[in-house]
Amino acid sequence: RYDTFIDTLFFVSAPRFVWNTYETAQLRQGEERSMSQIARPSGVLLSAARQPLLPGGMMNDKANNESVKNPQNKKPDLEAFLKRGLTNEDDIKYVSPGAIPDLDLYMDQITTFMETQLRKSRRYPDDKIMTKTMINNYTKNRLIPPPVKKKYSKEHLLLLIFVYYMKDFLSIGDIKTLLEPLIETYFAKTDPELSLTDIYQSVYELELSQIEPLKKEMLDLYHVAKNTFPDAPEKDRDYLDKFAFICLLSFDVYLKKRIIEHIADEMAGNKEDPRTKKKK
Repeated sequence: RYDTFIDTLFFVSAPRFVWNTYETAQLRQGEERSMSQIARPSGVLLSAARQPLLPGGMMNDKANNESVKNPQNKKPDLEAFLKRGLTNEDDIKYVSPGAIPDLDLYMDQITTFMETQLRKSRRYPDDKIMTKTMINNYTKNRLIPPPVKKKYSKEHLLLLIFVYYMKDFLSIGDIKTLLEPLIETYFAKTDPELSLTDIYQSVYELELSQIEPLKKEMLDLYHVAKNTFPDAPEKDRDYLDKFAFICLLSFDVYLKKRIIEHIADEMAGNKEDPRTKKKK
C-alpha cells in the first residue's frame, strides 16, 4: 500500500506545480511591464517579450507604443520559461521537509505557515492558500484528524500540505479515500518503522527527481503544438499554437485525473457513485 500512496501522491502533485509555476512566473513578469502588454486567453497568462531599452535602462516609448498598437509583434516567452523555469526547489513551490516545524501549532500559526511557505504558488496576490474555514471543513469531513486541545501536530501539517495539492482537482471524498490509510496506519503512532515524515520526504524526493523528465516532456509537447496551424493567419498563429499546447496539457491532466480516480475507487471498493448513496 505504501507504493500506491507514493505513486498516487506524485500523480496528484505534478500537474499542479508545473502550471502554478508558469502562471506565477508570468504574473511576476507582468509586474515589471505595462499591464496592457499582458494577454490571458483561455485562462493562461501569455506575456510579451521585453521591449527594447535605451541606455540606462529607460523604456523605448516608440517601441512600446508600436507593440501596443500591433500586438502581433509581441514575442512569446513560453518556450524560454519551459527551458529555464522548472530547475529548482523554489520553482516547484513544494514545502521542503526541513521547513516543517516539529512542534504543535495553533490554527493561526498553521495558516501563517501555509501562507508563508506556499505564497509563491498563488496565481493572484490576494489568493488565500488555506483559511481557518478550510481547515475546519477538512476536519469535519475527516480528511485530517481533529486537533488536540486546539493544537495541530507536525503530522497534521503534512496532511494539510497533501490536501493543498489535491483539492483543486479531486473531490473531498476522493482525498479522504487516498489519505485515510495514511492516517489509520501512520498518524500519531509511537516509534513506527515508517512515519508520515518519512512518506512526505520520499514523495518530495521523488518529485524533485522528476523535474528534468517533466521539463523535457513539456518542451516536447510545446514543439508538437507549435506547428499545429502552419497555414493560419500570422496574426492568429501564436494564440492558436498556445491554445493547442493548452489542449495537449489539459488532455494529459484529464487522463491522470482519471487514473487517480480509478485508484481511489479501487481503494474505497466503490462500485457505484458514492454521491448517489442514501444516507443511513
